[in-house]
Formats: sequence, structure tokens, C-alpha cells
Amino acid sequence: MFKSYAILLATLFLLAAISCQKKDSPAPITEEPSGPAEVPVAELLSTPITIQMNPSGLTPLAGLARIQSPQKTTVEIRISGEYPVVVMSEEAGFTHEILVLGLYPGRENELI
Repeated sequence: MFKSYAILLATLFLLAAISCQKKDSPAPITEEPSGPAEVPVAELLSTPITIQMNPSGLTPLAGLARIQSPQKTTVEIRISGEYPVVVMSEEAGFTHEILVLGLYPGRENELI
């Protein structure tokens, strides 16, 4: 009689142990971005970027870029060309006025 209770108890214990096991479900496959997410510039600005050409009246190949954003940002402007020029803001802020020097004559300059 003790043997049948021991077998019954062992069977119940195994059944309980098996039913309590957590079954692993496969994790959903999600594509992780390979790098930083691109954010459209319009979402980072309070107003459109304006560029005043020849701000002093003496430097026709210079411009003054005015940028406003709803949060503190730093700004980097690249002028593409044979000798690319990079201009950066000095510190994070809500508004920036960046003097852009190094524009090329006789062509449309691309600011990135």
C-alpha cells in the first residue's frame, strides 16, 4: 500500500513539475535600425532656415545662416565642393546665427 501511494505521489509531483514549466515562445522578429534614425530637418526647426547673402555688403561669397529650434541643438553646416568647408555652432542653443564663409563663385552652393 505504501508503494502505491509513493508511486501516485511521485506521478503527481512529476505532472505538477511538467505543467509548471514555462514554454518559450519565439521572440518576434523586429528589424533594428543599423544606425541613428534620420529625422527630417523640419521637425527640428521652429522656423525655416534663412540665409542672408553678403550680410556686411563687402563679402559676396559669404552668408549668414539663421536657425531656430524648439529645443537646444548644435548645428553643423557643410559646404560641398572641391574643398569642402564645415562650420559648426559654438554651443547648444535655441537660436543660431552662423557666418558661412567659403562659398564658391559662379555656381549654386550646396549646404548640407
